[in-house]
Amino acid sequence: MPLTEQIVTFDTALGLCALSYTERGISRVQLPEETPAKMRARLSGSVIAVEATPAWVCEAIDAIRQHLQGQVRDFLFVPLDLGEAPAFHKAVYAASREIPTGQTRTYGEIAK
Repeated sequence: MPLTEQIVTFDTALGLCALSYTERGISRVQLPEETPAKMRARLSGSVIAVEATPAWVCEAIDAIRQHLQGQVRDFLFVPLDLGEAPAFHKAVYAASREIPTGQTRTYGEIAK
């Protein structure tokens, strides 16, 4: 049985952002679009709004806000719910999460 995604929107230095999550972790993050309606449309579907946001989601939101203000943040504490993502995508996410905070890798380096 698929888990229900829940959505929360939040203001940042760049504008209104959103993320969706399940009980397993963050499933999607949406950065600002031209309008809030376009941003919300990207997260439509099985997503429902919530009244009480869990503490671990609030911590992720705080880290995103700080990151978008220019503070280097480590996001390894944020659980991800990759759900039905293809195995290749899961492998890319896993490799990307191994990159130390503040460093970069090329697509070629990640592919290796």
